[in-house]
Amino acid sequence: MTIPGTTSGAVAGAVAEFPATSWMAEVEQRLGHDYREAGGTTSGKKEMERRREQLPRITPGSVTELPEQRPRRNSAYPLWRGTRRVVRGARLLGHALLGALIAQTALGLLARRRRHDAVVRWWTAGVLRILNVRIEVEGRVSAKPALYAANHISWLDIPCLRTVLDAEFVSKQEVERWPMIGRMAERAGTLFLSRGERDASLHTANCMSRALANGRGVIIFPEGTTGDGRRLGRFHARLYQAAIRAQCPVQAVAIAYPHPDDVQGCTSVAGDRTSRATGVHPAAPFINNDNLARHLWTLLAEDGLTVRLSFCPPLVGLPERRAFAERTRAQIHAALGTDTADRERRTAGRG
Repeated sequence: MTIPGTTSGAVAGAVAEFPATSWMAEVEQRLGHDYREAGGTTSGKKEMERRREQLPRITPGSVTELPEQRPRRNSAYPLWRGTRRVVRGARLLGHALLGALIAQTALGLLARRRRHDAVVRWWTAGVLRILNVRIEVEGRVSAKPALYAANHISWLDIPCLRTVLDAEFVSKQEVERWPMIGRMAERAGTLFLSRGERDASLHTANCMSRALANGRGVIIFPEGTTGDGRRLGRFHARLYQAAIRAQCPVQAVAIAYPHPDDVQGCTSVAGDRTSRATGVHPAAPFINNDNLARHLWTLLAEDGLTVRLSFCPPLVGLPERRAFAERTRAQIHAALGTDTADRERRTAGRG
């Protein structure tokens, strides 16, 4: 039996709280108690009548039949998720071993940067294909080598950006210690940054300036850590100095992982049919105490993810690094519509 305007959980709670022989009398008694607590006023009486009208139209005899109407859980669903984990996990392990082999041999032998980038791009695209991650690109990538500043949500940001851009990453030192991935990242040209060490930051900035001066793009995550995708953290301005030294453009990249239930159709800058979402996919953020193995275990069972990369208009000629940090943060905030406070906007870029 179905009761309009109620849920099976709510009705089951009503059955447990009110015996079938006297449940309506108990409800009337409680409504009268609420009315007396309101002081017997006219507004209290109206509230009592409103609550009475919202009661389900059922009889005591029909209530006893409701628990049998609960939908049965599909027993094949957990089995399918487990099978998906096993199959994808085996494919990903094989791909990772192949990547480790390539990092130890082929990448060191490839003298031409173009071939080197093609191999790295092939490997990162393979990771995304195994995990069924679909990339949507909005906007235009800078025609000149640029410093790309992106918000940071997950370790997936790195293969997604690397599949689209031929550029070097600035990543935290911990990534270098990740099994197989760290070695592959090092061979791909990643610049590892030790947070809190001023000399290490200066060395990284010098390496970034040389790469930009030699026509190589560089990707940074100015927040310095990952977020939940719903709000932006503070953008540190120190690494923007490399773009000022090399006199190259700075381009903000907004990264989003739309929630599958919130996706709505829209049109991209290029005129393609794409999507816009108001939520974040729950499996995407890599935050707090997450470790790579546990997060990967979750991703292996997902149907798939969509990641949207929105390239904002490049910025040139700003007077100082703090101005670049503030402007790129504002561009990403506008592209994502994330929650942020005025106080955070005022303090953005200090670093």
